[in-house]
Amino acid sequence: MHLYASPEYLTRKGMPRDKAALQDHVFVGYIADLIQLDAVRWLDEAIKTPDFSFYSSSMLSQMFSAAAGGGIVMLPSFARAQRFGLHPILPNDVQVTREIWLSCHHYLQRLPRIRAVVSFLTQAIELDHPVWNAGASMNESRPF
Repeated sequence: MHLYASPEYLTRKGMPRDKAALQDHVFVGYIADLIQLDAVRWLDEAIKTPDFSFYSSSMLSQMFSAAAGGGIVMLPSFARAQRFGLHPILPNDVQVTREIWLSCHHYLQRLPRIRAVVSFLTQAIELDHPVWNAGASMNESRPF
């Protein structure tokens, strides 16, 4: 997950130089009571009192609000925010990662149908998100 903003917003407010400069910016974010993933609580840790222009429980609503100049938004890579004109903000300084787990009962893990599903999901993720393979391979941690 990375920060993004529209060209219109960046023209109006300027590109933040570092994490500290984010304090002077406006954000689009999740409705606090509806946050189910700790990964999207990143802003609470980065900024003491962030200023929000828009809240939504919908990632798409957040993305379109940011694309319309509403502020800076945190979006996952799969949102393809750049297709909607959003520019990455501090890509090397602010990012949130999540782990993906697939569990299977150990009695079933060697069945061909289970191995086929695991193989398919692994290939789909590796093709769609090659950057996730920069570190340890997904194959290293799985017992299949």
